[in-house]
Amino acid sequence: MRLPVDNPLFPFIQMLHSYANAVGKARDAYLAKEALRDYTKNTLIAMAAGKSHAEKLTQAMATKEWRDFNVEVNRLQAVWEFHKLKFSVIEKEYFAQHQQLSLDGGLIKKEQ
Repeated sequence: MRLPVDNPLFPFIQMLHSYANAVGKARDAYLAKEALRDYTKNTLIAMAAGKSHAEKLTQAMATKEWRDFNVEVNRLQAVWEFHKLKFSVIEKEYFAQHQQLSLDGGLIKKEQ
């Protein structure tokens, strides 16, 4: 069922669709970067100087590369969370508008 363009809910549905895509893209970007976490960590540990694994781990976690990687992962996660929150707000606006239209005289009619 497609809503006509003159339906008062049409702009909310368009926003929901566009933000659903934004949430998906943000999630994909975050998960792609998060998937590299173990690889990046193990690569930095292998390149670190030290006699024991604990020394190598400590030195690897102190590198600029590891810090920059974590900053990027956290930034992507924040973008994803922002888009999820914004989608939730638009979804609630849609439901509130739908309820209001239903109460204001049956502007929303069921198809028969």
